[in-house]
Formats: sequence, structure tokens, C-alpha cells
Amino acid sequence: MTSHAFRYLLFPHTTVTEKDYRHLSILLPYMSVMQVLRPPFIPQWGQEQFYGWPVIREEEQIEQVKMFLKGFQEFAGVHGENSMMASLSHEWIAREALDSRFRIQGTLKGKKTDDSESKRNLILEAAVFLEMARDLDVHEAELEGNLLEVEGLEEEFREILGIGDGEDLDEAMEALTPPLVSERSGLSFMLPKRIACWLRLFLNYSSEGAPSDAPFPVLAALTQDVMEEVLDPILAARDRSEKPLQCVQTSLATLPSLERLAPEEFQALVHRFTASGQLADYRSKFEALLRAPADGSLLQALTASSADLQRSVEEFCASTDKTGQKRVNLILTALEDCNLSDLGNCLDKEGSQVWADVRLSQRSPSLFINLTWA
Repeated sequence: MTSHAFRYLLFPHTTVTEKDYRHLSILLPYMSVMQVLRPPFIPQWGQEQFYGWPVIREEEQIEQVKMFLKGFQEFAGVHGENSMMASLSHEWIAREALDSRFRIQGTLKGKKTDDSESKRNLILEAAVFLEMARDLDVHEAELEGNLLEVEGLEEEFREILGIGDGEDLDEAMEALTPPLVSERSGLSFMLPKRIACWLRLFLNYSSEGAPSDAPFPVLAALTQDVMEEVLDPILAARDRSEKPLQCVQTSLATLPSLERLAPEEFQALVHRFTASGQLADYRSKFEALLRAPADGSLLQALTASSADLQRSVEEFCASTDKTGQKRVNLILTALEDCNLSDLGNCLDKEGSQVWADVRLSQRSPSLFINLTWA
């Protein structure tokens, strides 16, 4: 991996669909995906731009995570895939309740809490939870892929019958048939817990301290729901402390959906923009804005560059007859006076007791980027 000023980390999920990989490959220079046990799926064409990021390094911990995960997978195998969410929620709550009971009993008996043991248990819980959530997300992605395939067959059927895409007909079809595109509800399932576990593993990985010239972390989310779950508790905490949150939020780029392009068409698109220098121009202005999110002149320059990129993508899609209605947007959120250590303390109440003293070398602001669809 080459040296970069920023390190883009998928947050807080550990899987990415082919569709999202395509858009992120245009909108971001590169991205790392947190790896607990199993390496993330990365398409062959994205091997030089997307990377797995292992966060568990001790072999003993890895074996413990494998043991617990196997138990939950066997539970889901016996009771069916619909039990996956129940396994994530009810069994997780029961385990937390049991752990809390032991801590209370130890306190009543005057036993001193072993901080190192508590830390190991918290890491184990977070790792197992994220691996279970990964299984849920993979299942969700497979379902979404099947629905998109059916949607494509429906479009071909309409073309064979000579049915146009008139607005009145579309409204009638929507009234008669359920939508085929998945709402991706699985990605939002237990989202606050996903965020807490991800931050816990991130802070633990970073607790040894990063060099002063380490890339600045930028957390990349696949949905707007992630940002809402991050901001709501932080705003509530700031209201209680009467300290306003300094936040900059702005749109960085918009692209037409690339999901309908054939693999060879998508590769031709990337090659064209790489050769022309458009991607390099957009990315240089993109990272310049990340260094100073409140600078209006930098935002203006990025807006012009991203608009040129959008027009070029639209022209290419039109040339392949794959122009669609969907648009994907990239949104920046910069929390000017809040670093990732502060986020961990606010969003992971249980883990903050162990990692409260962790101070990352990276200072404020906390930088987030997320995708939205329109």
C-alpha cells in the first residue's frame, strides 16, 4: 500500500456490495475494510484500491472469536436464516447481562476488577458481534443481488412487449406490484451496537500509538443512517454540557448509478477517467478540502471538478444506453472539535471505561463521508 495523507476506513460495516465498490472506487482514492476473522470480499478489479485491515492480532483471541462464532452459526443453521437477527440481539443481550452480573457480584465481594481481563472480554464481544453482523450483511447482499436480477428481467420483459417508461405507467406498476429493490434494512440492524463495537476495536488497535506522520483516519459509511446514529448522542451530550458542536456538513459529489453497467463497460469508464486525468484532478481537490473542511474556496473548486466528473459519467452511461434515474451522493461531515477518542467515549459506554485514557495522535476534527441515494 502506498503512502497517503488520509486513511479511508469503512465504518461501521465489514462488507461492501459490488454496487457500492463501484461508486466508492470513483469517489475515493482507496479504502480499508476492517477484518476481524475473515478477509472482506473484494472484487478482482478492486484489489489495488481496496484492502482488508486485520484488527485482531493475538492468536489466542482469534481462536476464541472462532469458537463463539461457530456456536452462533450452528444456532442459525438449526433454526434458519431468520434466526440470525434474534441470535444477534437476544443472545447478545443475555451474554451482556451475565457479564454485568459477574461484575456486580465481584464488586459486592470486594474483588478487584481485572482491567486486562475486562479489556479482553470487551474485545472478544465486539469481534464476535461484528462477525455475526457480517453474516447478516452477506445474506442481505445476496438478497439484494437477486432482487436486482429480477428487476433487470422485468425491464427486458417490458422492452419485449414494447412498454415504454411513461410516468403514468410507472405509477400504476408501483401500485400493483411491491418494489423489487431492497431497502437494505439489515445494514441498519443494531446500528448503535455496530458503531460501538467498531470504535472499540479501532481504539484498541490504535492504543499503542500511531507515528506522527500516520495517515489521518476518514470514516466512510454506506448509508446516511450511520451519521444520524453518530450525531444524535453527541448532540445530546453537548446539550447537557452546554458546549455547542462545531460541525461542517456538505455535499462533495454526485454520480449517476453505475450498477447497470456491464463489467467491461465499468472498466472502460475507469480507464477513460484515469487516462484523462479527471479522477486525479477530482481527488486532489477532494483531499485539499478534507484538510480544511470550512474553506469555501476549496469547496468551490471541488464542486466544479466533481460537476465535470458527473457530466462525463452521464455521457458515458448514455453512450452505453445504461442511463438510469438513481443518483448516488457523497456527503462530508466534519466534527471540528471532536476526535475519534471522544467519539469512542460517547458512543461506546461500556468500552469507554477501558479505553478512556487512549489519546490518538490524530487530533480533531473527526471526518466522516457517507453515501446517500436519490
